[in-house]
Amino acid sequence: MAPLCGDHATHGQHLLKLTCVVIVTALLVGANRIDKKINPRGCGESEPIGRVYMGKPIAKESVPWIVQLSVIYGSETYLCGGSIITRNVILTAGHCLLVTDRFPDRIDVHVSSTKIYQGTRVKATRLKVHPRFLNQRELLYDVALLKLEKNLQFNRKTKPVCLPEEKLDVGGKSLLVAGWGQTETVNTSEVLLYTHVDGMTDEACRDFIAVAINPYTRRHIKPGPAVCAKGSKGNSCHGDSGGPLTLQDEQRRSTQVGLVSAGASCAPGGSVLYASTALHLRWIKNMLNNPGKWTKFKLH
Repeated sequence: MAPLCGDHATHGQHLLKLTCVVIVTALLVGANRIDKKINPRGCGESEPIGRVYMGKPIAKESVPWIVQLSVIYGSETYLCGGSIITRNVILTAGHCLLVTDRFPDRIDVHVSSTKIYQGTRVKATRLKVHPRFLNQRELLYDVALLKLEKNLQFNRKTKPVCLPEEKLDVGGKSLLVAGWGQTETVNTSEVLLYTHVDGMTDEACRDFIAVAINPYTRRHIKPGPAVCAKGSKGNSCHGDSGGPLTLQDEQRRSTQVGLVSAGASCAPGGSVLYASTALHLRWIKNMLNNPGKWTKFKLH
């Protein structure tokens, strides 16, 4: 029998061949679409940790949504974190994609492994940085999205985190932050580390923001959507940027309440500013529904 989708289809098979072409084209187009479905069934589910700076190693199954970004500018590679929010979209920090005040040449996203630069590698094809960070470097809008070259296959080590539909009260609650950032002895950890931090009340967060300095403008930070936390045993640090700050509920379901912004304090006991995911959710949804507003860059 002559192949239906090959070059040798008979005259009577042309219609079927055309149908095959249409189907293949549709599949390719579909694979390149932005997956808009946040909070799918099973989001935020993970395996127990058991009982970042001064952090502890953690199994990937305990934070299956965290990913590592290799942000590449020529021969230079910068490290950041991010989180899986749909099958092909990563949430990260805007400053991770503007290391040299321009977009990177390439971004590789590493999933499914706790070891630095290991695991399944997927290239990013598009990016979107919040305009208020892109144009004014407003720290509380330090949020960005990445579109992956292909869809991720969800499993125990790779699955999305939940995003909050409304602002959650984190005051006095234990939050988890993980990353490959600075430790006591080295600038970058070889393995994924985690620590628990204490969420601050909205009032305490506003007081902290009032005296905090934006590392980009060297001026006081403008008020905006933020979450604050303080770590007694550890904290987020350089290299953790863009990584998720999560709150686990009584059903062991984790929701990302913030992401590590620029200017994180590495020292235990220091207050750290996180961009609020709940207060950026409207922008995130808007971007997921408007792929034409994203920036494309060449794959290498």
